[in-house]
Amino acid sequence: MSIESSEKSGDTELPPKVRRQEGLMRAVEQDGHATVSFLSERFGVSEMTIRRDLEQLESQGRLARINSGAIRKQGRAVHPPFSTRVVTQVGPKSDIAEAAANEVKDGDSVALDVGTTVIATIKPLTRKADLTIVATSVRVAAAVLDHFDGRNDVQLITTGGVISPRETLMHGALALAALDEMRVDHAFLGASGIDVEEGLTDFSVESAQMKRSLMRNAKRTTVLVDSTKFGEVNFARICDSSEIDVIVTDDNIGQAHRLGFEQLGTRVVVSGHQPNKSSITDGNQKSLVHPGRD
Repeated sequence: MSIESSEKSGDTELPPKVRRQEGLMRAVEQDGHATVSFLSERFGVSEMTIRRDLEQLESQGRLARINSGAIRKQGRAVHPPFSTRVVTQVGPKSDIAEAAANEVKDGDSVALDVGTTVIATIKPLTRKADLTIVATSVRVAAAVLDHFDGRNDVQLITTGGVISPRETLMHGALALAALDEMRVDHAFLGASGIDVEEGLTDFSVESAQMKRSLMRNAKRTTVLVDSTKFGEVNFARICDSSEIDVIVTDDNIGQAHRLGFEQLGTRVVVSGHQPNKSSITDGNQKSLVHPGRD
């Protein structure tokens, strides 16, 4: 059903601003997301006006703003579909992916979690040689095969297990047992929420279990999150903030969030910025098996 045909006849009696904001809500609800440029063209007003409308609607708890526009407001246990997430925060995610790939050296082993930001790291990882990549989702494994295109210096390992149809996550006893047989240099994790007090959280228990296993069996845990995820808390707990080794994010991270994690000993890499070389030493890395991780 089109946005126009879904409009109620009573809308014409509303003030223009209210009528426009109701139309914005229908656009976001219909597709799960909408960009500022699309909404500006659709309603014939400036992008600044649209941004003010979205800010007001967010303050009313009706939607959630992102850099490019807005997404549907959902509960802590409701995961927006991949098709919605993949078109949000595209620029920041690309920058984060580049910075994360710089953490990897030739010959390293890397376990890749599900998520759009983690998937974005696969392309810059093709500049590395002699990698072993562990994939915990069918979508990630397919992307590795596509980007590395038959290269014989890269080994791809999948965990097996029960496949979640929506996220293509491989999980369950078989997947967890497979991860326990491995020790990797890096675990690249995504998350739907990260907060200094509440730690790392996600939408599903199955996903959180897999992330904890990746952390337990990795020398270093790197969390890849754009700045909109800070301060967010979702349904399934993954770990405490102090258990994260490295966070890679974009330059819109709030100073309070950054300082909070750095005070816990977590290295925060801001994409597009040169890291503090003094903080990148073997002495700052945590042990292979992290005590306290369940």
